[in-house]
Amino acid sequence: LEDPSHTNHSAEKYTLFDLLCVGVGATVGSGVFVVTGQVAHEIAGPSVIFSWIVAGVACSLSALAYAELTCRWPSAGSSYTYVYATLGEFFAVLTAWALSLECGISGAAVARSWGAKVSALLADSGDLSDADSGFNVYAFFLQLVVVMVFLAGVDLSKGVVNALTVLKTTVILLMTLCGASLFQTKHLQPLAPFGLKGVMKGATMCFFGFIGYDEVCCLAQETPNPRRDLPLAIFGTLLFAA
Repeated sequence: LEDPSHTNHSAEKYTLFDLLCVGVGATVGSGVFVVTGQVAHEIAGPSVIFSWIVAGVACSLSALAYAELTCRWPSAGSSYTYVYATLGEFFAVLTAWALSLECGISGAAVARSWGAKVSALLADSGDLSDADSGFNVYAFFLQLVVVMVFLAGVDLSKGVVNALTVLKTTVILLMTLCGASLFQTKHLQPLAPFGLKGVMKGATMCFFGFIGYDEVCCLAQETPNPRRDLPLAIFGTLLFAA
């Protein structure tokens, strides 16, 4: 495994703030905007709050493992590197394929979701998507723009990620304040309509709302002090998401 101290210092461009933006940007998404409502409406009721707490505690155990391993092997590769160092190349390759599938499928799902929203907005002014074939032109162009941004280099892609993360965080805080201003205790009754079973079932869905903090581990060789900054970014992301 390559020692990050041997890398070119000019490539070390990610500060702790940048890593937090990557982690928060990758983590806070459909879990907050979509899953919360689904779990509250169909599974846990108002006790969705406890579902998120249980999921956060469970996810923190995974975060502890990532933080320990990224300090032990502060090099690029994330799970691939850790599995390679502990179980060997064969299992590391399987892990790499799993990560590729995760990123590919999740990226397609997110693009598809945004594409569907654009399609709905433009339904009366000429929708270019083909619902019959399952192909969405807007999702395709969104993926294309993202690829072009990352191909443009670290400076541009980092700036875009940071800006979008700050914007998304601002939107969430605004939603929280607006929601708090309309809060009524009667909406908390019954608190747990489906009991403990509903809370735990909701937690299994909410768990995926915390996935994404591990993305910062892929940038170990792009940060000046990975042994300090990566664990802080991992737990900072998880804490903010919680």
